[in-house]
Amino acid sequence: MDWHLISRQPRKFLSGILVRDVRNGRGGCQKELIKVKKSVDKRKLKSQAKIVGGRVIIEKTGEVIEGVEVVERGEKFKVKTND
Repeated sequence: MDWHLISRQPRKFLSGILVRDVRNGRGGCQKELIKVKKSVDKRKLKSQAKIVGGRVIIEKTGEVIEGVEVVERGEKFKVKTND
């Protein structure tokens, strides 16, 4: 069958199983087919940083962290009723 026709067929990917099989080389798959996404652990960053003058700095070193924009939040106004 032509690959062009196969690529149009509907399919459902089961990510966990698919990654396991590719990682294990099942069916001749190569490990380079697996993507690894790196991201910052924001919870840990918040625990080590503070906001000073609209900038985020690491408390221990005083280094400014680029890539974080401090956005001022507006005031919240909440009304509760006893209905």
